[in-house]
Amino acid sequence: MTNAASLDRPLIAALILFAAIGGLIATDIASDLAEGTSSSHIVFAALAMAIALSGAAVGQQFERWGLTLAAFFFDDLLLAIGPAGSRPKGETK
Repeated sequence: MTNAASLDRPLIAALILFAAIGGLIATDIASDLAEGTSSSHIVFAALAMAIALSGAAVGQQFERWGLTLAAFFFDDLLLAIGPAGSRPKGETK
């Protein structure tokens, strides 16, 4: 088990931020549903909530693996770029 004192504080802050954003969006969705807001707005807000909460889940896994905040964000960048984005089209190794 990881010692709480050895955890990367910025990573913990990022996890709390992701979870807080997800919670605020969930509250907004509940309020919007009560007011009869359009379904497209609800879907967009739900998507934003899912992204925030998945970021928190990924961050928690990184914490269990003992990775730093820099590794956490670098991995997100690599996932966003994907293998096709690593070099210009038509360029070979």
